[in-house]
Amino acid sequence: MSTTFGSPGVMGSLVQLRQVIINLPVNSLQSITQSGQPMPGSTSRRRSMKRLGVFSFFDNGPGIVSANLDRVFDSFFSAKEA
Repeated sequence: MSTTFGSPGVMGSLVQLRQVIINLPVNSLQSITQSGQPMPGSTSRRRSMKRLGVFSFFDNGPGIVSANLDRVFDSFFSAKEA
């Protein structure tokens, strides 16, 4: 099922879009906490740009370890500590 959100139109699965928007900050805060960052912080922003919907998420976490770059989009990949 596709849903259009506001203007400009963003087409996609409502369930999957919600998952991404919820999982980004949750995973970010977990990663920042594991890294020992003394002052965790994150921000998100939604805006329109030349008829495109843009969602941005920023945090001050440690980033992705270069050895994991080729795997970050693999199903069930996780760099979280067990």
